[in-house]
Amino acid sequence: MPEITLATRKNYDFLTNLQTNDWEDIFASMERGERDLYIISQSGQICGYVTLNYAPKYALYKRLGIPEIQDLYIAPECRRQGLADKLITHCENTAKKRGADQIGISVSVSPEFAIAQRIYIARGYNVDGNGVTYDRIPVEHGKSYKVDDDLCLMLIKDL
Repeated sequence: MPEITLATRKNYDFLTNLQTNDWEDIFASMERGERDLYIISQSGQICGYVTLNYAPKYALYKRLGIPEIQDLYIAPECRRQGLADKLITHCENTAKKRGADQIGISVSVSPEFAIAQRIYIARGYNVDGNGVTYDRIPVEHGKSYKVDDDLCLMLIKDL
């Protein structure tokens, strides 16, 4: 049975081995109350993590006070077991308990993220209607952008 817990600095070494990220900044923002970092474990093995950011960079989310699900990651050997779905549900429930009426999530437009795109739409997320962003800033028509995981559609779901 999967277990979701709030990460602590005791998980730091494991997280740095699992995925490259700026963990020091993430833990500092947790200490300021700006985000939560949840880990999901199964049979004693940490399988993945997600952050729930209460102070997102994206202007629309910031203006409307919408928390954002970020950095959803499941280790390859733990995939296709519904763990990502459980983490998303946990974030949605947590945001709702904290008084949020909506929640946001972004998804890269890159083909490598096609599965995530389908999952989010199936879960009731809709595009926010502001077009594509690069690093949470709307792209400008006619400009070129690198197609990577920063070139995203921003999605919103009513809770």
